[in-house]
Amino acid sequence: MMKFELTLRYLAEKSGIPVWVMGEKGLLAYGVKEEYLADESVRARFLAEVASGCTEGVQVRKLSSGELYACFSAEEGVYIAGPSYELHPLIGGKRGSAGILFAPANVKAALLMMPAVSAAEFCRFVSVLSEVVRGESFDPAALEGEIRTWRLADSLDMQLTEALFDIREEERETAYAPEVERRVLAHVTNGDVDALKNFRMPRVKDLNAEGNRSQELFECVALVTLATRAAIAGGLDYVAAFSLSDLYLQRLGRVSSRAELSGILSEVLVHFARKVKDTGASRWKTWRRRWGSTRSTFPVSSFR
Repeated sequence: MMKFELTLRYLAEKSGIPVWVMGEKGLLAYGVKEEYLADESVRARFLAEVASGCTEGVQVRKLSSGELYACFSAEEGVYIAGPSYELHPLIGGKRGSAGILFAPANVKAALLMMPAVSAAEFCRFVSVLSEVVRGESFDPAALEGEIRTWRLADSLDMQLTEALFDIREEERETAYAPEVERRVLAHVTNGDVDALKNFRMPRVKDLNAEGNRSQELFECVALVTLATRAAIAGGLDYVAAFSLSDLYLQRLGRVSSRAELSGILSEVLVHFARKVKDTGASRWKTWRRRWGSTRSTFPVSSFR
């Protein structure tokens, strides 16, 4: 067993931020399921480029795709933390290097295990990781202030660059009736909580999707994403909407049964709709306090 292995595994699993170690034992991965990983030679080549030039201290890099990585050297080899996402790929961000690190069929499943993390929190995680492994900590605020923007195209060959930046987004093949989906999302936008209570989304008959937990999980993620956008369209603040979305994505990453999935699905739509409704009510109260409820406060002369 490698030094600090249990600690590394614990930190990576609890944070949702993968940790990689490149050393004499090859490329070791912590915080991700082994069956999700892509070919080791491809991963090793990519991570070697990410860690290139990492000789002293801790370096935090932000890729062109918006992902955060950090690297530092230690006795066992080079440690790399990442990818970490400020805007999660499942709610509008870019998948970026996930298409290289994980097998194509498992990219979405791997991303479900990773929460959205701010740059400040990522730097704090890296500082703790360095203190554990190297016995040397760094000021997270200082690390955040020194984040370097890095273009992979500057150092990777064309084949790997294309693999990273030309990953095409798959079209979402919904297993739900489209007309019903549009109607339920309209309820979210309008903040119509009553219409969504006890709502059950009818399914299109799809033998391939039936009984497939992964497919159902992806459908739930897709609906959380759509509900987020519908709530924003209804007036919910972007930060509040994405924070709520991230909360449900984390919960989806921990589900273990179909009953849990169904419970989250019915809950998330009502929750977003209630947030929209509360936002509208708050704005109405503000308007009434400012302008009054029955008579215009504009002077008559202003209309002459």
